[in-house]
This record gives sequence, C-alpha cells and structure tokens, in this order.
Amino acid sequence: MRHVNANPELAGKLGYHDLELDSWGWDVQDFLTPICIDGVYYAHYFYQPNTGRPLGGVAHTRLKTLGFSFTMGHQQGKDQAERYLSNGHVHRGLIAGSFYQHEEDYKGPQGNEHWRGCIMKHQVSQGNYDIMELSIDYLMREWT
Repeated sequence: MRHVNANPELAGKLGYHDLELDSWGWDVQDFLTPICIDGVYYAHYFYQPNTGRPLGGVAHTRLKTLGFSFTMGHQQGKDQAERYLSNGHVHRGLIAGSFYQHEEDYKGPQGNEHWRGCIMKHQVSQGNYDIMELSIDYLMREWT
C-alpha cells in the first residue's frame, strides 16, 4: 500500500484485495495497527503516542513503558524481557526482527552479527507463553 499511497492514481485500482489473501486464510492488518491475540499485542513496532517515533531501548525498557505483553519486528536481532507482577500476571516483551540469510550492506562489517530466526510460542494465554527459538542456522542444518 506504500506504493499506492505514493502514486494516488492507483487508489481504488490496486490493493490488498488483489492478492486475495483472505482466501488463503490471512487476516491483514494495517501497518502499525496493533492486534491483540491471547493477551499479546503484535505490531511491526510500537511508538510514542505524542511523536509517532518508535520506542527505543531494550525490550525491558519497552515492556515497562508499554505496560503490556508485546511482540514486534522492525529491529534486527532478538531481545526479550519478562515482568512478573504481584497479581500473578506475567508481561512479556519480544523483539525478533530478522529472518534472512544475507548480510545487510548498510550495517557494515561489524553490524551483521545478530540473531536470525523465528520464534514459536506455545500455550499463549493472558500475555504469557512458552518460547521456542529456531535460528536460521538450525533450520538450515535440519531441513536442507
């Protein structure tokens, strides 16, 4: 939709509907519109309400600022945090934003050593879950 927004003449002529994603079972969300599933909020990234700029810092800082369980991408690598509350609830923050094999030129010779893979969550309920990490290295060894 970024292309359509940059080229207004395409408005109404090109959109998600052309991909027929719903027929494949996909539920498409607008960019940066969080969705809550089983108590975990998901978005590409979360931002400061008054500025629209992405929240910075480590997962623990973002978890404390947001005050709810979240998962986001946007940032290469993996970072996670947990907060155990006195009411028995658990808030979890997860940043996992890299699932690719190539190196990014813009990161330079020192910036490409970060975790790459996917996360499987099990028993997701009320913002808590069991986590299973699957690195690309592991997946390539086991499945190629």
